[in-house]
Amino acid sequence: MAKQQLKTKGKDSERLAPEERERREEAWKAAVKVLKAGAVRTGIPDLGLEHEHHLYGRSKHNANE
Repeated sequence: MAKQQLKTKGKDSERLAPEERERREEAWKAAVKVLKAGAVRTGIPDLGLEHEHHLYGRSKHNANE
């Protein structure tokens, strides 16, 4: 079975029934709400990009910063 993609904008969504488009938009809103609730404020703006540097002391990928 193929994975369903939740798209709310673009050419693919234009083919959806309004009810399905609304359902998908609500699903995205719920997913974003869950992600925001689980977010941790670390004060490290590049933690996602440079986690190996912050956790293990490795060189940063972008040495210009």
